[in-house]
Amino acid sequence: MGCSCSYNPGSEDFGKFECLRFKILITGLRKVGKTSILQSAWWDSPEKLITRSCLCYSKKLIIKGNTTYIDIWDTFLVASSYFVDMDVLILVVDLSNKASLSIDIEKVKGFSSNIIIAGNKFDMSEGEVFRGAKSLAKSLNAYFVPISTQTGFGIKDLWNLVHYVISN
Repeated sequence: MGCSCSYNPGSEDFGKFECLRFKILITGLRKVGKTSILQSAWWDSPEKLITRSCLCYSKKLIIKGNTTYIDIWDTFLVASSYFVDMDVLILVVDLSNKASLSIDIEKVKGFSSNIIIAGNKFDMSEGEVFRGAKSLAKSLNAYFVPISTQTGFGIKDLWNLVHYVISN
């Protein structure tokens, strides 16, 4: 999982340390809150960001004492090229909109063993859609985390789960 990289050869510590890099893909249908998940977790900006196709963000973290870089691909396009070398897939669904559950499950199944279904808009969720999202997670053998980017509910739980998945 992840790929190793060495420090800069010009560094006096070259060869002593190793860092890890993980690729995380956040995807789902349009307007389910993919970019809002990133914004509410890492930026204190009231400005709403809009993803037109695909954006990549990098974040440096310390996990179990190791420098770790995560590259987060934010896209509404579920294209096979984005799944290459992916470590975690976060599939975002809108718990207030049943149509957000209509994704190509076969495409998702074939690319990652670490799938997290993030059920956004938990604060506005409908029981039938919530149960449908949990059922989708079960059918994909995936984790399920209800969240709300509006209220902040579950955002920390989601990123703690990502941390757990990539560190094990």
